[in-house]
Amino acid sequence: MATPDSIYNQGVIASSAPSGRKRSPQQKTLLITGLARSGTSMLAALLQAAGVWLGDHVYEPINEDAEITQMLEARDFTRLDALIARQNAKTAIWGFKVPDLHHFIQHDELQRFRNPHLIAIFRDPVAVAARNALSEHYEGTQAMIEATAAMHSLAQFIRASHAPFLFLSYEKALVFPRVFIDNVLAFCGLAPDEDQRIDLLRHVQPNRNEYVATSKRSFEGNLEGVENGKLIGWARHIGHMAPVLLDLLIDDRLSATFHASEFRNDLLAAGMGNGNHAFSLDLPDQELSDASVIRVRFNSRTIELANSGKSVADLRALREVR
Repeated sequence: MATPDSIYNQGVIASSAPSGRKRSPQQKTLLITGLARSGTSMLAALLQAAGVWLGDHVYEPINEDAEITQMLEARDFTRLDALIARQNAKTAIWGFKVPDLHHFIQHDELQRFRNPHLIAIFRDPVAVAARNALSEHYEGTQAMIEATAAMHSLAQFIRASHAPFLFLSYEKALVFPRVFIDNVLAFCGLAPDEDQRIDLLRHVQPNRNEYVATSKRSFEGNLEGVENGKLIGWARHIGHMAPVLLDLLIDDRLSATFHASEFRNDLLAAGMGNGNHAFSLDLPDQELSDASVIRVRFNSRTIELANSGKSVADLRALREVR
């Protein structure tokens, strides 16, 4: 018979290990994931405060280890296996946080970890889409489509892994913080005392200012003009070395998608990575007149480069005054 508390939706779905698979309940690796900006940082902060090792290079306030993330992104399993062996020898329970884990590792590769336990936190897809629209500069409808598709992909990945998992609702965690904490601790095999449990409540809070400030992606770039039929400029994702992908629009029609990846000494001297953030793109003569309006935006985003929205004639003039 249902108790009064059990009839409420408390936002928790748990699955234990499939029958027939031998696992040590005292030894486990906690894999914290979810879509980006779905509450993974809050969940990781909670587990770190409960004494779980989440990496030697955990960056606050997102509570993510840069070294482990780098290994997964590069699929450097030699280094990853060495880290796994080292941590298994040190402690029975450890873990790490990587949003969108399914982008970096195949479901059957999770068996590299000792008794992997997946903890995935999900947020209202409209909230995820709105946050991505703000932080990633996506148009709202596109952000919503991508958020719902990503939720489906992550859930399928976890099901295919055949590992124990815990699904959590970010919104319900805020409404029922004690239920959230108790379920996380029980799933992980952690048993702090009552004073410690009370202290963990401070980590269950929405939209901390320091998190919002550091999670927003920053982009910059400049259209420097048109010269000899080429569109000249530069663009980058601040703090990142990889070249960004850009969209060229002519009279508001998408004409090309290209990388800002050319080297320039002046960008290197200005401290922009290795200087590989420039572009000199051939413009299609058949689509152009002096009055044609050129726009360049970061791929599929709403943010545009400085001087975007000028006519070809105006962009030529920019090069003439240099």
